[in-house]
Amino acid sequence: MNYKLVITERAEELLDHILSYIVNQLKNPQAAKNLISEIDKVYSNLECTPRIYAYSNDTILKSKGYRKAVVPHYDYVIIYNIDDESKIVYILGFFHDLEMYRNKLL
Repeated sequence: MNYKLVITERAEELLDHILSYIVNQLKNPQAAKNLISEIDKVYSNLECTPRIYAYSNDTILKSKGYRKAVVPHYDYVIIYNIDDESKIVYILGFFHDLEMYRNKLL
């Protein structure tokens, strides 16, 4: 049951912003590399078993079928949804867990 990952342009921009902040503001390129490594692990899970992560706690996002994958060891989340018919997982955004990301997705 393999799924294809499609990372939206907006999600790529959000991740680039996070990585840029870690490297340029926090001056910690190793942390950025470690974050990418953990994101890759989440991607592997999503390709095999996308339902491993729960629906978003936000009722509006949940009603749209959005799920939330927590990146291990970091306070970041990946918001995504699943198209079972096409076997595609759409990565919609990367956010800090405390961020009010609903408005950025809708």
